[in-house]
Amino acid sequence: MQRITLDWYALEITGSPKALGIITAVQFLPSFIFSLLGGRLADKYNKAYILTLLTFLMGLLSLVTGFLIYSKNLPFSSLILVSLAGGVITALDGPMRLSHLTDLISDGAVSKGVGLNSVNANFGRLVGPLIAGFVAHSFSNRYTVIFMVSFLFLFSSIMIWFFKKPVENVSEIDFESNSGTIRAGLSHLRSKPDSLIALASVFILAFFAMHFPTTIALMSRDEFRLDIRFFGVISSSIALGYVFGGVLMARRNSSITLESLMKNVIIFSIILTITAISPTVQIFAVLVFFCGTAGSNMVGSFNAYVQENCNIVYRGRVLGVYLSCFTAGTTFGVLLVGLEAQVFGPRFPLYVGAATSMLLAVVVLRYKNRIRDRLQIESS
Repeated sequence: MQRITLDWYALEITGSPKALGIITAVQFLPSFIFSLLGGRLADKYNKAYILTLLTFLMGLLSLVTGFLIYSKNLPFSSLILVSLAGGVITALDGPMRLSHLTDLISDGAVSKGVGLNSVNANFGRLVGPLIAGFVAHSFSNRYTVIFMVSFLFLFSSIMIWFFKKPVENVSEIDFESNSGTIRAGLSHLRSKPDSLIALASVFILAFFAMHFPTTIALMSRDEFRLDIRFFGVISSSIALGYVFGGVLMARRNSSITLESLMKNVIIFSIILTITAISPTVQIFAVLVFFCGTAGSNMVGSFNAYVQENCNIVYRGRVLGVYLSCFTAGTTFGVLLVGLEAQVFGPRFPLYVGAATSMLLAVVVLRYKNRIRDRLQIESS
């Protein structure tokens, strides 16, 4: 809700799509730097305490932002700083929250926890904009939603504090020595060839294929000539698919292997290809639901796999690397999507994403043993 409201405010005070792009960029760019730091903090400290602090700070930032907007004292330059601060807090929060979730569930149920977290997050993305729009329409000042968001953050920080585990399973590791550094976490990853393959796959998929907000907008406007109302319907369709994909993850009972990950990538590639050739907007709206389901299940499986395949001592830092790979891929890949659509048309990025996904899966399944051996030699 807050992100959508700030994006709208940026457009309102500047009237520039470029300004909107700048605000979006500064919200996500901190993930490249601070996700690894957040992972190290997750491995070092009690996660519930840090999560409480980060959530409280996010609520305080929202409250200050709301007052500045309400008093008309938030120019675009200050909005950039506010968005940057929120991006830093979110980047620190990501690996902390994911690893804390894993601590709360029993061993062997990581994929179920990841699935339920995906359902929760994507349901929020589905319902949040609707609530934000309703609140903005109901009050004389449309930015009242910022105050509501600040209250939700502050309330959540209290809930995290009171429902934390009495004793957290934190490894008795000397974090002032080399074993507690970010470099030590990266060294641990180098000893896990399958995890390195999975993380490289996450970056490739995020770079070429996971750009549905952009590709759906392009298909809606340029291919099917729709207005924003129908774009919202199609966006809701894929959001429901994300939720259903999380449900499938939560129902998983079998263990995740590198081979099963690549099979999920193949399924995603096939569905994406069929979606790209949709002859009508009605068929496209239905198929993006299945794209969301397959994509959510695929990304969630990669998330669970890298967690299950690492030592619990390094889990936070491994998740920091995972989030950095995914965020870097989506942030820089969207530039390629825009160029592809401008030169070859709005369907072309979907074809490229499907083809790249299929090629990735085939290469990994065909040469996985050779890649493992090469990575083991380099790590040694």
